[in-house]
Amino acid sequence: MGTGTQLSPSWPAASARALLPGRLLLCAGSLAVSLLLCAMLLAQFAEQPLRLDAWRQQPQQELRHLAEQVFGQSPGKAILRSLLLAAVLSVVWSLAAGWIARAELLYRRAGSMGLASLPAQVTPTRLVLTRVKSLCLLLPTSLIVAVFLLSVGAFAGLFNRIPFLGTLLVALALPLILLFCLFAVFILFGSPAWFLMPPAVAAEGTDSFDALSRGYSYLYQQPLAFTLWEGLALAISALPSLAVFLLLNQQPAPVGPETAPLVWAAGAVISLSLFWTLQAPVYLKLRLIVDDVDEDEIWDEAPGGPSPVSESGPGTPGRDNARRRLRLGAFPAGDVEKQATEAEGQEPAVGLHAKRGQVTFRDTLTAGQGFDSVQQMVLLAGVVWVGLVLVAGAWIVLRPGIGRALDPEAIRESARALAAQEPAKLAGLLVGVVVIGAAGLAGLARMAARMAAVKVCYGQTLPLVAAAPFARRTRGRAILSTVFLAAGLQLLLAAGALAPFAVSGDVPWAEVVVLTASGIVLVSLAALGLGALGVEGDQGVSTGALAGNAVETLASAVASFVSCCVRFALLLAFTWTAWFLMCESIAWSGGENVRWLRWGLDGRLAPEVEGGFYWLMSRVAGFWFLLWFGLALVYPAAFALRWGAACYLLARYRAGQAPTEPLVLSDEERSALRARQEASRRRRSG
Repeated sequence: MGTGTQLSPSWPAASARALLPGRLLLCAGSLAVSLLLCAMLLAQFAEQPLRLDAWRQQPQQELRHLAEQVFGQSPGKAILRSLLLAAVLSVVWSLAAGWIARAELLYRRAGSMGLASLPAQVTPTRLVLTRVKSLCLLLPTSLIVAVFLLSVGAFAGLFNRIPFLGTLLVALALPLILLFCLFAVFILFGSPAWFLMPPAVAAEGTDSFDALSRGYSYLYQQPLAFTLWEGLALAISALPSLAVFLLLNQQPAPVGPETAPLVWAAGAVISLSLFWTLQAPVYLKLRLIVDDVDEDEIWDEAPGGPSPVSESGPGTPGRDNARRRLRLGAFPAGDVEKQATEAEGQEPAVGLHAKRGQVTFRDTLTAGQGFDSVQQMVLLAGVVWVGLVLVAGAWIVLRPGIGRALDPEAIRESARALAAQEPAKLAGLLVGVVVIGAAGLAGLARMAARMAAVKVCYGQTLPLVAAAPFARRTRGRAILSTVFLAAGLQLLLAAGALAPFAVSGDVPWAEVVVLTASGIVLVSLAALGLGALGVEGDQGVSTGALAGNAVETLASAVASFVSCCVRFALLLAFTWTAWFLMCESIAWSGGENVRWLRWGLDGRLAPEVEGGFYWLMSRVAGFWFLLWFGLALVYPAAFALRWGAACYLLARYRAGQAPTEPLVLSDEERSALRARQEASRRRRSG
């Protein structure tokens, strides 16, 4: 039913329609049912009788009491209770949201296509009745999957109760448990995508699994757009509640205490109606951004007719988008193979296609997205090497002050004293630390640079066995960039070591900031050189192309730095939450001896464990802890290398030097990428 037009979100008109009596009555009824369910859950959690009168007279106080019973418990109990509360309430509001979204979509459809006189075949009420199961299972399905993933840790906790052997098995299986918890974190962090799921059912007429796929896809593919549009909807819908809050906080109060709950309820009903009404234009806008589907393309089939899923196979946004783009002629003329294969959701059976043909400035900001575990492992090995060299150099500095503990503050004081007494010796020591670090880092840096270039150009991960020959072929190249990378990483490690002392006030923050800024600049310069090497290999790097595009590269560096900081913060949040949930899930059933794995928790790095077997298992857990967080901490370096490769590709294109293929692949690399491509195609087709 698409017409090829792109409608504006029509926020004022949608906001006005939120005040229609039918939507207000539906939200009022849903709010009443939600409060009843909250009262029942509170009675169950607090083990007290059901007090409906208290909820009617003082709903705010009862809601605070419910929050205390849910979030004021132990971490494990708080997680389970909050998930149960969210699942129960989502059933009520998914039905209401589906009805409101369908009504709003039909208004938009009639206005855009002149169908005001043509009745819809699927009315809001009929949609809810025919899709009641899909609507009710939206959020509960994802939360049940998350609980199942977390139950793996609880099952491992039972093994921890078995002395020695069970604890050893748990310690060795921590990486697998962490992966399950990480998947649970992705589901839980993506739970705000539920706001888009009822509109997805209303607009597409699909089942709960397709709505889940669309919601999570739109959130994780376009997190910034999702945040902006949902933030706008939330800001508009919060205005009535804000007005009620300001009204009731006036002195003297305009209404009595008996009437205040009703005023609060009226403001909440209007806010809820506004919020769910605006989810329809938000969904259409995100669908346009991600799937390139016209905003006026809204499903409307006769009851009993074929559903969108049965017509096009599994209802995934990517497959539907490929068919629409093929129909609209979005592919280049003559690329028949690519048209047919992408329309079926597959990659071409033969041949490699670059992910990007013409590199743009935007590509330099987004080329670093994703998490390449192989590249991260390579960079982590390099960081460990330069870190060990730095520690060895620090020990040499500290050796004259024997008797002091080997800590960053003592090393700093010894280095300052050596700089005042023998500056030449300190300078030689620093040069030696950087040179030795660069010597061991060189091969790893070249492999990581090639992986970054392949990821930017082809969107695939280059295996380690295919990247190693590249490092051998380019031995002796990008020496200065490797030195910059080693020095930058060592400066960042030193800043990280001094940061805790700066927090306690023992070290000035200025020193930490200077070390951090210097490290970032050196790593960025190294990324440009290594990124160019990763693209050109042994063909020769065009330094003139980078110099001729210096202004755009500098602008990209500033914007990419902000983007990297945001993504790095999100990655650390995912990493820490997965580790926390793993420890908590094992503690649910792990018995008394579970403190051995709580690294980074309880306000200290290493947990307090008695000597013996549990001390040894704690060190095994500490190894996994350092590896887990180490892979996350080297993400900025991986981002920088991909950014450097994208900047070089852009500079080469601006200089008119872009060849047909963005980089020349060796036989090993081409075979490896084809094998991965074919395996991915078989997984999707199977």
